[in-house]
Amino acid sequence: MKKRFVIMFVAVLFALAITCSSVFGLYETTHPCLMYRYDLARTGTTTSTAPNNNQTLWSHTSTSTVGTPIIVEGEVVFIAGNKVYAVDETTGVKLWESIAFPSSLRGVPAFAYGRIYVGSYGGYMYCLNATTGGKLWEYDASTGHVETSPAVSDGRVFFGTTDNYLYAINATNGLALSPVWRYTAGGSIYSAPTIDGDFIYFGCDDGKLYALNKSGTLPSLKWVYNTGYRVRCTPTVYNGMVLFGTYSNRHMLIALNKTTGTWMWAYELANSWNIENPVAVDNDMIYFAPSSGNKAYALYADVTPGSNYTETDATIRKWSVTLDNWNPIEPVVVDGKVFLSAYYTLYALDVSDGHRLWTYTFTSSYGGNPIVADGHLFISSSTKLWCFGETYPPITYYYTVTPVPGHTYTVKLVINATPSSELDTSGLTDLHTISYTLQGIPETTGMSNITIPNEMLGGPYTITVDGGLPQYEATPDDNGTHTTLYFTYLHTGTHTVEIIGTTSIPEFPTAIILPLLMTFSIIAIALKRKLLKI
Repeated sequence: MKKRFVIMFVAVLFALAITCSSVFGLYETTHPCLMYRYDLARTGTTTSTAPNNNQTLWSHTSTSTVGTPIIVEGEVVFIAGNKVYAVDETTGVKLWESIAFPSSLRGVPAFAYGRIYVGSYGGYMYCLNATTGGKLWEYDASTGHVETSPAVSDGRVFFGTTDNYLYAINATNGLALSPVWRYTAGGSIYSAPTIDGDFIYFGCDDGKLYALNKSGTLPSLKWVYNTGYRVRCTPTVYNGMVLFGTYSNRHMLIALNKTTGTWMWAYELANSWNIENPVAVDNDMIYFAPSSGNKAYALYADVTPGSNYTETDATIRKWSVTLDNWNPIEPVVVDGKVFLSAYYTLYALDVSDGHRLWTYTFTSSYGGNPIVADGHLFISSSTKLWCFGETYPPITYYYTVTPVPGHTYTVKLVINATPSSELDTSGLTDLHTISYTLQGIPETTGMSNITIPNEMLGGPYTITVDGGLPQYEATPDDNGTHTTLYFTYLHTGTHTVEIIGTTSIPEFPTAIILPLLMTFSIIAIALKRKLLKI
């Protein structure tokens, strides 16, 4: 009984002392990039606007080489070494990082059902909580590696392995389907799976492009096209065609009928350049850059089937441009611009004729695959992740806090920074203070516009940033029930803001004193009776 009394007493004290804080905010992503090449058809395009110049907004430095990101729900999610990271889309401030997995991660993550899916060099497919980065499950798929970027569709995760298998597993729990959904190809699979309706397409190191029907309990082969050399280019589905490049002695971009696999047309390069970068398609145009060349091309997609076009054929070629550097990375086409990088240079080309709109040179590392979302461009370069574009508008966060039982308040915070996950109200009842921490883009002006319920914390107020006064402080706006405080400061790192008032809600409100006394009395009487029986 004594032990039970202690437990109950501690529980009551905890209920009195608890300070609940829930927060929701982050940028409301309107044009996300949820997976590799934007969609299951791997089109490499989105309806977002794109930067008109090479103005960098922020950069985030990691400890390992940064992979191509995805952008979802205000987060930029990417792999670096053997971890997955998420940073705030608006500031580049780290939100979370996953555990360190046993081997390095591969490909581009995919987002679906509130989860992040990513494969690994060790042969595993992992699933993470997209909000916290916590691991939800893992699937041991291969004695080789999972090099492909996954495709998530109809509650299943599709991916290839280097020991010749294409898998589908349950996206919710990571379990193998029953019966096991697995197709055996003739070689290693590096090409990401592409999905269009019931069809799934992928290239293979056995020199073939495969088309499977994925709708049944087991995969069934619909057709296969043999190029004679490895196919690591991720195929793109567009206007009834499957488009992919070859690694062969003819170095062609090939268009097949997506339903039958029959040859429609090919575009053959004059030079011996491999085409392992996927294409980007938009508005009846095809954009591609050979992975071993120094050119970018724009082709008409609606050409007459049955032709084998040469590089200079004006019937299919709208334009080609020569880049300053070799070995370009796969392009994306957004807002009338083609974005791609080659070695140290990021290019923005005009879709009409390929002329350069702007470029950006990375001083110490190669550029990666660019991604455009929400009017901004994101790209990796070695251990850095960059964001190009204009400053994001301030973000609104709402904190729901219960400083004492029976009293719940909402605090509104509008900032151009990334806050900590909690609003600290632990000093509210005795010191009349609340505080929060912020991080923003270095050497920029930070602003806070916080609205506080007067009953929770009343003024006059004193505002401090890292113990000192703000750069600027506006006259408080008190509407009778709430007071809004606006001030600015300089972003140089992590900052602690403290709001000091003159009154606050009492620690033990009168309304709950009598119920508490009754509770303690009942506990004391019960304990006394038990002890007398002993």
